[in-house]
Amino acid sequence: MAANRITPEELWSRQQISSLDVNYDLWNEKRKSIQEFLQMSQSCIFTVDVFKERYDFASDNFARIFGYNPAWIRTIRKQGDLLEERIHPHDREQLIEYQIEHGLFIYSLPQEERNDYQQIFQIRMLNAQQQYVNVISRHQVIQKDRNDKAWIIMGMMDISPDQVPTEK
Repeated sequence: MAANRITPEELWSRQQISSLDVNYDLWNEKRKSIQEFLQMSQSCIFTVDVFKERYDFASDNFARIFGYNPAWIRTIRKQGDLLEERIHPHDREQLIEYQIEHGLFIYSLPQEERNDYQQIFQIRMLNAQQQYVNVISRHQVIQKDRNDKAWIIMGMMDISPDQVPTEK
């Protein structure tokens, strides 16, 4: 399958986002709005900066709901794959495959339609008690660069009402 020959990072690099096309002052203001919204939300929210290829932000709800170290969550930019490392290995492998398939689909569309979609997954996340919990995770573009390329992706993760243990 073609999806197995490419990585998510290679897909991100296809965006060819330039530092001249991103406005971090604008994004910092929007991030503040998201953080204010989080005071009313029970969801675990994270953002990914496609230009910098790293996490940009993660909500304190990851510490509250999953028991993760709050300092790690607050410094998510320095923590690398902190959240991915807690996805069940089988789910992570399939999640990456689906993300690549979605990316290939997105790049087959005209540029003006590429950011109109979101992905929804049910995956297993490891909590601080070393138990896997079923979650629903939704990912979508929330900020584009000056050329309408996907720049900031937001994920919202909630505990699934279905906690029946699964193999996949």
